[in-house]
Amino acid sequence: MAAKSSVRVIKGLSDPTRERVVDVLAAAYENEIVLVNAFAGDRTFIRPFVAACAKLSEAAGGLHVLGLTDDRVDAVALWFPPGRELEPTQESGWFDVLDKLARDAPDVHAWWEPLLKSQNEVVDKLYGSQAEKDSWFLWCIAVDPSLQRRGLGSQLMQHVITEANNTQTMILVEGAKQGSGFYEKNGLVQVGQVIAQSPRGSSWEQVIMAYVPEKA
Repeated sequence: MAAKSSVRVIKGLSDPTRERVVDVLAAAYENEIVLVNAFAGDRTFIRPFVAACAKLSEAAGGLHVLGLTDDRVDAVALWFPPGRELEPTQESGWFDVLDKLARDAPDVHAWWEPLLKSQNEVVDKLYGSQAEKDSWFLWCIAVDPSLQRRGLGSQLMQHVITEANNTQTMILVEGAKQGSGFYEKNGLVQVGQVIAQSPRGSSWEQVIMAYVPEKA
């Protein structure tokens, strides 16, 4: 069954709604190669990390959510809209997660910065140093695993693609190559790549995907 509702942008979440958002994100990313390697294979990091990311995205403009009906949350996208960047705060829990990683796996913690820097260098070379801030930047998108392949993720993507077309604003996504097919299906193209090698895990191809609206 496809969704019979529209994408909603929500802030000021109730506790049950926030818990559901985190449930969807954590379930979808439990075995995702980037997060698993980013936390040295320790999946107990994933739930508090996606919870922190959700709070940051909510503060930056609101969470994009979709359900099979209007009273449900079955898919979530963490977007940072034009003019807003991912800006970690103590209140979000972001630093609590990274401080624990620094204690438990300092080599992996130290590896994060050069990986992010290498991705940023690709984007900067292509589009300039303000590209991420000036674009719709997708941190992650997730669908309840039991409801995948019903078009919920694409509906979330197409909602922002419409916004991007209306405002002539670029979309940027960074993630593992294995997920690039979803973005290509929704009109994005690969514009760059880096090879990521976690100190305590396998290597993978990290790609930068972009959507650049045609000029009206």
